[in-house]
Amino acid sequence: MNGEQDPYNQDDKNFSQGPFQQPQQFQQPQQTQFSQGSKPLQEPIGNQQSPQQPYQQQPPYQQIPQQYYYPQQQPHQGKKNNYLLVVGIIVGILILVGGLFFLINARKEKIYDIGEEVPIKGRVIKVVSVEKDWQTSLDVDKPREGKKYVVAKVTIENATKETIKYSETNDFDMEDANGNIVDFPALGGYGLDRLGEGSLRPGAKVTKDIIFELDADAIDEVYLVYYPNYTKNKKEYIRIRLQSEESED
Repeated sequence: MNGEQDPYNQDDKNFSQGPFQQPQQFQQPQQTQFSQGSKPLQEPIGNQQSPQQPYQQQPPYQQIPQQYYYPQQQPHQGKKNNYLLVVGIIVGILILVGGLFFLINARKEKIYDIGEEVPIKGRVIKVVSVEKDWQTSLDVDKPREGKKYVVAKVTIENATKETIKYSETNDFDMEDANGNIVDFPALGGYGLDRLGEGSLRPGAKVTKDIIFELDADAIDEVYLVYYPNYTKNKKEYIRIRLQSEESED
């Protein structure tokens, strides 16, 4: 070829210096040794690793007890009404029993006797004496047929700090042996010191007569009934037995 060297000639001694050099064997790069105190070269960015965080020990696993939710059941409306009905019946029975007990005790009320001083509502009442089948000398002042006069001498004392009123008509009744209650005094009684009506200052007292006309066959057991409030309140009263020692003999 015109005296030019063949660049691809294998025998040419300059072949190794031609454009296509024989590949050399790959050599692993040597690691550089650093002396004490020297700084290592910075590794390539691609090979850098983030510093490893120290491992934190996790707390031991604790099993949380499982809680169950049970919805609260609302009471049935019908059961609630039945409950209120039962309670109402029980309360009604208790009230009825209490009323009966009160009536029984009222029937067993205390009965006072002649000569006893009985305090009630700031007043002190006492029956001094009693006269059954009382008679007067006047022919016109006689009890009706089948009737007899019963006279009680009573004392009323004012134990309050105020002036009080008294009235034989409004304050007193008389009950005979048959349970008949006469609520109005007799119109007769000529010669008696009738109680009538009046007032008492604090600490004052009055002693006078009260006369009632009762059935002639029912005067063996007689009671005087006193109401302290001047209006005959049936809830507040006292009963005094009009039985003298002479009549008992």
